[in-house]
Amino acid sequence: MNKINQKYTIQPIFSYKNLINAFFSKKSEKDTNFYQSGSAALSSGLKSLTSQKKITNIYIPKFICNEVTEVVRSLELKINYYDIDLNLNMTITDDFKKKLSDKSVILVVNYFGFPADWDLVNKLKKNYDCLVIEDNCHALYSKRNDELLGNLGDISFNSLRKVLPLLSGSVLKSNNSEINLAAGYKITIPSFSEITYSLRGLKNKLSLKNLTIKTNSYKEEYPYIDYFSYKIIKNDMFDGKEIRLLRSRNYEIWHDFLADSDLTFFPTLHLDKNISPYAFPCKANNSKEANKWVDWGRKKNINIIKWPNFPDEILTKDIPRGLRNVLLFPVTEQHLLKKSQLI
Repeated sequence: MNKINQKYTIQPIFSYKNLINAFFSKKSEKDTNFYQSGSAALSSGLKSLTSQKKITNIYIPKFICNEVTEVVRSLELKINYYDIDLNLNMTITDDFKKKLSDKSVILVVNYFGFPADWDLVNKLKKNYDCLVIEDNCHALYSKRNDELLGNLGDISFNSLRKVLPLLSGSVLKSNNSEINLAAGYKITIPSFSEITYSLRGLKNKLSLKNLTIKTNSYKEEYPYIDYFSYKIIKNDMFDGKEIRLLRSRNYEIWHDFLADSDLTFFPTLHLDKNISPYAFPCKANNSKEANKWVDWGRKKNINIIKWPNFPDEILTKDIPRGLRNVLLFPVTEQHLLKKSQLI
């Protein structure tokens, strides 16, 4: 059976080569609000909104990871969930609209690198004077009408490690002149879990079978970007256009390979030159089929994941059947797929 030599993962493998190059680079980015993770950035952004705009409740899509709700619960905001249809669009009910006010904030997700329905979102903002947080963790280099995503919400945040070969990092940004974010940032030394995480690329090459790879979880007391990632971002800028191109190529390989499989695609996710996909998303008919593909990927040395890890309070019956078994296939630009490797 064909097998990829180095494990192919959803998130890029940390590059020590980039780190070395960064120390010899003269490039420099303007000061930015850096945080350790998307969760840390979201927490800081919500604190700014609650103090300046006195928000009391937040609307979150049911199709979401539990990391988001953990942050919101820690700030004691009232959580309201709204529905997402099978095309990943907001479902706006009368009950939803009745509760919206200038004390409400809506979290909008650009799923898998594709823009949300921002025409609908902007209409809600205009009609109800509510605020919007743009979750851009999947869509760092994607565009909408030639404008980079991450510029559309009142505030936006991303997750750099999800799409770039870094240990940590998230950028929190205000796109609303009335909202001032916490000034400045801090830089920390890489944690033990970040260092071990950075070595996962060597695990297969050196047969380090006993190396335990840990990932960072958000902690309020350590919310800042590590020095290695900060140095790379500040001095070794990535080529967003090239990343979009290479990720799109891998996306198309998966599209062609899986076209005759038992998986269902998202029909409204149209890949074009403006989209930098986070992964190739598709839907299994049931949990058994989803697990079959995860096992297939493991044998091929390809990391296929089931997404998301739903919050505990989201009941299975409340999730559309077509969104209960979503799979993500990796498209990171560090490995260019060949069809022969998948057969």
